[in-house]
Amino acid sequence: MWVLDTETGQFVQHNPDAIVYAILSHVWDTHGELSYEDLRTIQQDYRPGGHRATSQTSIWEDPRLSSKVRRACERARKDGFRYIWIDSCCIDKRNSAELSEAINSMYAWYRLAKLCYAFLADVPPSPQSPEDVSRSRWFTRGWTLQELIAPAEVVFLSMDWKSFGTKHSMARVLEGITGIDEAVLKHEQSLDEISVARRMSWASGRETTRVEDEAYSLLGIFDISMPPIYGEGRRAFRRLQEEILKRIPDQSLFAWGNGHSRPVEVSFTQYTSPLDQDMNLSATRNVEYSTWDGKRCRPPRLDGAAESDYLGLDGFSLFASCPRDFLAAGLIRGLSDHGDFLDLLGKPDVPTQEYTPTPYGIRTQFPLLHLSNQSSWHPEDYQWYIVVLACVEDGYGELSLLGRLCISESFGTHNDHIHVLKAAYAHGQDGPRGLFVLPWSGALAGPGFHPHIHVRTVYLPHPDRASPPDSSEHIMRPPDSRGERSIEVLFPSWARDRLQAQGYRVEWQDHDSDLDVPRRATITLSRDDYTIRIVYQYWCNTSSKPLGVTRLIASVYTSHPDAALSESDSRTQAVPTPARAETFHGIVTLQAAVGRKRCEETINVSLADRGVVLRIWLELASAVCYHLRISDEGPPPKPAEPPWVAKWWERAQKYIKRREAEEATGVIAPHPGRIALGGGWEYEPPSPSHDSEEEASADSSYYGFL
Repeated sequence: MWVLDTETGQFVQHNPDAIVYAILSHVWDTHGELSYEDLRTIQQDYRPGGHRATSQTSIWEDPRLSSKVRRACERARKDGFRYIWIDSCCIDKRNSAELSEAINSMYAWYRLAKLCYAFLADVPPSPQSPEDVSRSRWFTRGWTLQELIAPAEVVFLSMDWKSFGTKHSMARVLEGITGIDEAVLKHEQSLDEISVARRMSWASGRETTRVEDEAYSLLGIFDISMPPIYGEGRRAFRRLQEEILKRIPDQSLFAWGNGHSRPVEVSFTQYTSPLDQDMNLSATRNVEYSTWDGKRCRPPRLDGAAESDYLGLDGFSLFASCPRDFLAAGLIRGLSDHGDFLDLLGKPDVPTQEYTPTPYGIRTQFPLLHLSNQSSWHPEDYQWYIVVLACVEDGYGELSLLGRLCISESFGTHNDHIHVLKAAYAHGQDGPRGLFVLPWSGALAGPGFHPHIHVRTVYLPHPDRASPPDSSEHIMRPPDSRGERSIEVLFPSWARDRLQAQGYRVEWQDHDSDLDVPRRATITLSRDDYTIRIVYQYWCNTSSKPLGVTRLIASVYTSHPDAALSESDSRTQAVPTPARAETFHGIVTLQAAVGRKRCEETINVSLADRGVVLRIWLELASAVCYHLRISDEGPPPKPAEPPWVAKWWERAQKYIKRREAEEATGVIAPHPGRIALGGGWEYEPPSPSHDSEEEASADSSYYGFL
């Protein structure tokens, strides 16, 4: 590592565990920091034989040297340190190998430092209250988390570079500001004893300039090494979580979500009855059941009346998208003893945690609680489960496990299924909820749950090719102030381009303001010989069943170029009424349940010269948006025939009839000029006189073909 000599101001390269040095923790100036290259340029002027750009005799008087570097070296020199390391100017970021080494070694470098100076540039001299300190930007930056935890000694400096406290003297105040345990700050408790979720929660309120640094700044917190790849975006945080799985057996990594709220207790409707009694099959759509302890049991239902209005999909795997997802996970801890988990679950056949990378994603095994399939909540594409996690929430005691709502998609053959697991949410008045506190262990061992908890091999899928946005953008939003869920159906420009490629002129008009529900719009598809007008409206069910279903109703009309629209056009009405010259062809209704990937219908449009088959469908773009797609699936229109074709065909028919008559009588008179076609067939050319040049051209073309 490169360190600064506080006497000469020159760089010196040393092994960090072979020297005694101080280290600086700070927030980078928004106007820029003195870089490694800048400081190298300055240092060259003060080496023996160097050509000085200024008249200054000491590097410490050079105006090009930043005040922060000068004051940090001055403070370290007064405290007896010969060397100091400053991240902004002691890393050659042009050297990718050096940058990777620094990122992966930074926690160790801060831990090995004899003293860390935490410079809080926005804290006034001699702060009078903890509030003066807590408002500092230093507590909001991602990299300063490990810079606070790793060093054994931290001295806090105010804007005048004077000390106002140490990490040990302010440990209780710092715990209140950061949420980090006092014992961890004092190195009385190892980080390895803290759950993954709790460590993540410490970073949930912090920010980084580069999105990848959200992950890289946590490498030391989890004792992880991995190569930095700037440009990968949120995938860096996904890679970090995958590395954590390989090293730390703690399923609290999956206990994220619920926004700013802690996990909530979940209620279920259970379906059990004695074997000699019939069950109420109308209570749920899934009629499968099992027998256990002398009772007939079917999967329980997540109690919608108590907790949620409808279910929604996050669209990703069980991995969080960023540290902010762990904002309310500070009290969650994993069960390090697998035997404790088995005792709470009441199932001895659950294997220990293993995670294997495969082309389909990470393969693992989870105990899954199967939920009843309800038409008011479920799209047909998925099966709904609660993943029973080996972790608890301290606020609810040690007898209640946590569970995450999820969906399972199956691929492959009947005998070789691949089950892909993705996160899901239930929506209530308090917002989306995906993490629940399950009933206490005695209830899980009862007939309402125990027969429906099975260990299944599942895959946590790879991230999509495009870096996903924040998970909050993919959560199904709760109803708005009008009681309607905020949902959009867009007719994207690239969908219009597809229709234009089929020969249509495309126009789209939105007839409503943003406040109108349902939304209405018109799509006009025009060709030279006809026009198709599609008037549609859409909305989302939130007040009637099925809940959360997006409905789109489209009416299809056609007209011809000479059919003008009546005056009752869209200029005077929200929905244009069909003109008298238009022909109504039918209504297309599309229903997309929450999270449904695709739904489509076709409609036949009969025209004078051809039939048009319109395929209209919705494609899921995100949890709050569908794309409307339209395609002409009918045969292409026939090209117009020249007038001589009909006359040529008429003459050919006359010749065929005459030949058939000759063959029937058995008398075939010789005919001069006949042309043998083979197979006993001959052709008599028409007379040289033609009615038009087109007919003559047709004859010559036919002879050329022969």
